[in-house]
Amino acid sequence: MIRTLIGALGGLVVALLILGVLATFGVWDSIGRVASILGGLVLGMVFGQLGIFIAVWRE
Repeated sequence: MIRTLIGALGGLVVALLILGVLATFGVWDSIGRVASILGGLVLGMVFGQLGIFIAVWRE
């Protein structure tokens, strides 16, 4: 149960780190596209993890 939450938070942190690295290297022209793709992936992952967490919690 706790591992699921840590996994979701870990995925979010990794995505933010990737965005930070891209921003640091000045990839500003494509940062919007990258951010939207990563944002979609992160949201999907987080909501998936939340769904699993809620399902496990109710057991």
